[in-house]
Order: sequence, then C-alpha cells, then structure tokens
Amino acid sequence: STLDRSSAASDVYKRQTEYQPIGSNFASNAATISNYFQNITKEGITLPVSYQARFLNFNILTEFIVAYLSLCTLYRPRYSPFGTIKYFDLHAGLVNILDKGAISFRQIPLCESALRLIISYIAFLKDFAKKFENRYPEVSIGICSTLKGDSPLFQKLCIRSKSFETLKANYMHKYTSNMWLKNNYERHYMSTFLVNEGYSRNDVKMLLGHTSPSTRSERFSSNDYNLLHSLVDKIERHILSPVNAGGLGIQIQRYLYDC
Repeated sequence: STLDRSSAASDVYKRQTEYQPIGSNFASNAATISNYFQNITKEGITLPVSYQARFLNFNILTEFIVAYLSLCTLYRPRYSPFGTIKYFDLHAGLVNILDKGAISFRQIPLCESALRLIISYIAFLKDFAKKFENRYPEVSIGICSTLKGDSPLFQKLCIRSKSFETLKANYMHKYTSNMWLKNNYERHYMSTFLVNEGYSRNDVKMLLGHTSPSTRSERFSSNDYNLLHSLVDKIERHILSPVNAGGLGIQIQRYLYDC
C-alpha cells in the first residue's frame, strides 16, 4: 500500500511491484545527485597561496562534508546542521541527531567513510587554528570554541570579517542552479533506494527519525543497531560505487585532510 500523501513534507515512497514502480514524489535521480556533488568538487580544494584561498578551502571542505554526512545519515537540512562536536561519539562511531526537535532524536552509526571525513576534518580545524593564531587570532579563537563544543561544528568562515557564521540550511543552493534538487533530497532518494533494495518501510523509518524506542528515554536495542549498521553500510556502498555500476560515484579522497 502507498503511504499517506496528505503532507507534502512527508517522505512518500512505496515498494516496487510488478505493476507499481518504486518512487517518492520528491525523489531526485542518481544522475542529479552525482552532478550536485560534482559541482561542489568543481569548486576544488586549491593549493593555498593566500589566506583568501585558505578561507575558501575551509568553506568548500565544510560544505562538502555536511552534504556527504547528510547523505549518509539522512539528516534533515536545518540551520546549524549536526550541532556541535559533542553530538559525535567518534570512538563508538555514532552521531546523535536532533534535526526536528526532541521527537526526532536518534543515534545513528557513522559509516566508515563518514567517520574518516569527520576525524580528518577535526585534524584540519586544529591545524587551521595553529596557522592563523598570530595573524588572525579571532579565527583561531573561533575554532577553539568549536573544538570545545561551545560553537557549531560546521560554520562558514567569512573572508572579509574573519568571523564565523552559522551554516544555513540552504547552503547547497549555489551548487544546484538549473537542477531539480530540493531540500531533503537525500532523505527521499535514499529511502526510495533502500526500500527498492528490500528493506521494509519500518526499517527505513528508524533511520529517518520517524520511529524510535517505545519511550524517548530508551536507547535502540542491539537488534536495532544491527539494522541501522546494515542500512548505513548499504547507503555507503551505493554512494561510493561508480556511476557505471549503478552507484553515485562520489569520491572523498581529495577532502581527506593531510596534516
């Protein structure tokens, strides 16, 4: 049966049958999402020859990682995505997600590539703060605040003012001109993909934040976490697989920071 379509904001997807193709009314296709990430990549991570280039690299790297993490975890686009560093447990490879208030709380496993990017990004922040602690101490102080968990983990660095701004939910729009790619694209696309791969709608709801343990204070069971690991691993393989093999063909190597 088809999910209720009364809310335009709801994730609408249905299992593929002989006569009824799977799909979300809002889902983009793989080619569009691949093109979106290619547009970010076109901005490039340039060889820094000036502080302006370093600041530009900072923002491109930040935007790429937020986009990649959103695709891996099905995070809802929002102001100050992913909160502070305190929301991440890097030792356990988990992220606490609150992308629609307390009712949306869920603890999601990070796939290997997402975890590598986060660890790499933190190393990048530490090194960035050291590079500018004398010339632009305000930048260094801002990053130290981020690393302590007092400021959002993902922020935009303003070249003129040398200050940080909270990353807005529409940060992606500059990469999507003339492209049918809406906010929440990753949720609609990946939920459709996962159901098509054989997961039930209830399985996918757990990742989307549409279901939770019986009370909000409880954690997911070990069986729940096994299922969540299976879901995020399936997503990661699809993200990294080449386009000619049916995947999205997204490459992360150039965004891994080399200290």
